[in-house]
Amino acid sequence: MDAASGLSAVIVNWNSGSCLARLLESMEPVGKKWARVVVVDNGSRDGSARPARGRDGVELVEAGENLGFAGAANRGIARVAAPWVLLLNPDITLRAEAVETLRREVDERPRCGIATGTLLSASGRTPQIRPLPGPWSLLRDAVFLDELLAAAGLDRRGVPEEDEPAVNDSSLRAVEVEQPAAAFWMLRRRAWEAIGGFDGRFHPAWFEDVDFCRRLLAAGWEILHFPRLQVGTHLGGSSLDRLGYAAFVEIYYSNMLRYLAKHHKLAYPFVRPLIRLGALARRGVIGRWR
Repeated sequence: MDAASGLSAVIVNWNSGSCLARLLESMEPVGKKWARVVVVDNGSRDGSARPARGRDGVELVEAGENLGFAGAANRGIARVAAPWVLLLNPDITLRAEAVETLRREVDERPRCGIATGTLLSASGRTPQIRPLPGPWSLLRDAVFLDELLAAAGLDRRGVPEEDEPAVNDSSLRAVEVEQPAAAFWMLRRRAWEAIGGFDGRFHPAWFEDVDFCRRLLAAGWEILHFPRLQVGTHLGGSSLDRLGYAAFVEIYYSNMLRYLAKHHKLAYPFVRPLIRLGALARRGVIGRWR
């Protein structure tokens, strides 16, 4: 029944407060069309997994420890058999009808490994769709150049930002992208299997999704974004708030270096000390300000 129903959902939860409850409520209009909904809880201590316990149609997997996003996602996806898995962060809410529309679209695209739509933030802006990072772009992030560009009204590529596209119009044109926000992925299970799932060494979070996208594209799959299809809203930032800024900087830049060592071996020895210095500066300057 799982495979025949076509679409399952996997939610990775860690101390998400009231977010998971809101997400599960937003999923109810899809009802029995879900093949399976799996919530993998990474040892939460705030009771946030409670709304999933005993909920009709929801399977709660209590890891008992923090497996990280990659480890928990792999565990959840391994428990479903449907061809498509909606991989979700708990801090979003869904528009059920848009999810069904996206599913119909991707069924017609056999090389699509990941599909996304527009997620609106509280400010009304969509999370950025980025190219895969290279040594220069990651170094630029670490040494504050991106903040300077943003202050000048420029995006990460140094060009003026464009207005956000309208959503929900009749055009469902797909755009090939490299790195969509991982809060909402409609993921083809066969593509996940083909590249061996997420790399659990990116623990507990950050850059596991970038690494996954790079390997997926290298294996010949497509990543499609439907900019005019609003699939939900995204609160965002909750992981950083729970960790604290100093811990976030250490984890984020350590995983950035892990990504560089894995995919840019020649550049790694040259950029590593500069990225480490940038991370220390962020902890010292911005950490004190916070």
